[in-house]
Amino acid sequence: MKIIIIGSGIAGISFAEKFRELSADAKITLLTKENDGYYSRPLLSLGFSQNDIGQSIIIKPFNELLNENICVISDVKVTRIDRNNQLLYIKGVDEIETLEYDKLILALGSAAFIPPPFLPYQDCFYLLNSLIDLKKLRKLRQTLLLKNKHPHWAIIGGGLIGCEVASDLALVNDQVTIFHAMDRLMERQLLADDSEKLINVLQTSGINVILNQNVK
Repeated sequence: MKIIIIGSGIAGISFAEKFRELSADAKITLLTKENDGYYSRPLLSLGFSQNDIGQSIIIKPFNELLNENICVISDVKVTRIDRNNQLLYIKGVDEIETLEYDKLILALGSAAFIPPPFLPYQDCFYLLNSLIDLKKLRKLRQTLLLKNKHPHWAIIGGGLIGCEVASDLALVNDQVTIFHAMDRLMERQLLADDSEKLINVLQTSGINVILNQNVK
């Protein structure tokens, strides 16, 4: 049986390893746009104050999955699924355009939410939802520092990730401004009193917080 899994997050990796335990003969192939390995996504928001984040964030390199007889095709993009013929069309691998499967598992994980008004302007901002995104941001920061320009970051969103990233950037002495649409931070996770404590902690760290901001 040919099993193809799209995605190398916790769902994709866990499924591949568990299915291998249950079936020694199945041909398991995992497709991913990543190329560094299986990593802890929650640690992305701490990726500026830790110089070795590119290594410490990795839970399992892809070559360890090969030892479990799980084939990993990294840095690849799936462009089309042909359900009738059970074919995947892929891009990024020389001389391979299609892959056959018996069972297909979609384990794509979460995607960064982009407010609809922002969609035409995607060249104007960065996302932080993967190690690829973090590397781009770290490279941008290093480029500015080499030009003797100290970064000033605008973070849209005062939820858990936005506040964590802002706090981490403040640790490396960068200027940070959070723009949040609601009247308090982390309104989905915190009570009003705790939101007030959080904003005080962030402001004490030098972070500028602007609430009730509908960024257009």
